[in-house]
Amino acid sequence: TPAPTQEQEVYEWNMQTSLGPALAERNAQPLADDIYKMSNGRIKITVYPDGALVGQEDLADALNEGAVEMGTTCSMYIADKKPVGDCTFLPFAWSNGDDAEIIMHNLGLNDLLREAYAELGVYFINERLSSEYYLLVNQPVKTIEDLAKLKIRATGTQAEWMADLGISATYYPASELYTSLASGIIDGCLYAGAVDYGDLGLFEVAKYILKPSVVYPTTDATVMSLDLWNALSEDLQEIIIAAAQKNSRHEYRGFQVLEWSYLADAVENQGVTVTYFSDEDMVRIREAAGKCWDKVAAKSPRAAAAVEIVRDWLRTTGRL
Repeated sequence: TPAPTQEQEVYEWNMQTSLGPALAERNAQPLADDIYKMSNGRIKITVYPDGALVGQEDLADALNEGAVEMGTTCSMYIADKKPVGDCTFLPFAWSNGDDAEIIMHNLGLNDLLREAYAELGVYFINERLSSEYYLLVNQPVKTIEDLAKLKIRATGTQAEWMADLGISATYYPASELYTSLASGIIDGCLYAGAVDYGDLGLFEVAKYILKPSVVYPTTDATVMSLDLWNALSEDLQEIIIAAAQKNSRHEYRGFQVLEWSYLADAVENQGVTVTYFSDEDMVRIREAAGKCWDKVAAKSPRAAAAVEIVRDWLRTTGRL
């Protein structure tokens, strides 16, 4: 990598990720490396795992205040201030990475997110395609009625569609999932896919996966300080966007490989069983999800526009 010239400013940033140490090294470090190489060493980023610098719920404030320069996060963390954040996690909104990218890049969801983040002093760079997101429970479940007998960990929009079907859902942080499942405080969780469930050891205390995925893929966000973004030269802005878009696909492919290898191991060696909801139950589930979308849309004009983008794409492709 050629050294910067004397006329070029050199930046050294910290990036707070939404990932644990292993996944931060595997998925976020390549982004920092690409930005360093593509900028000819003008931007050097130190990557930190989730919580090392600031809690995820405080990341937007930290970026706005300049305490952290860059980060990766879930947009649901800004939904209390900017409801459009929930539109990146609508249940059953998209079913593959191409769907998500079309909705975000081609149809305008990213533009709405960028507007919302800017009002918080944060620049939304790009989405990050990530893992699957489905239910894991500690006993066999075949129907909605079976699930309604259990206590499930879920949050935000996910808890809402469950409540509409009579399913009891409450929030517990990831750090408490193992003990909560092992002790019977909860009977299941909607948290992630096989990669995260396996890394947390949850297959030791819960052996039943319920599909299809509620969100696939999940989409986080690569973000940075708006003031810092505005101070950058145009060529560095273009480099950061290009690297973030590349990294999103890198992370998506990586999670695809890991998901299927973790899931195969869980089924073959850890006694895990995968069950699918019936077509009849999925009709009811999707109806409940649609009501949840309506509630999100009612929170703000920007959220309403985002929900309509998703619905219009599903109509266009014959899925709604």
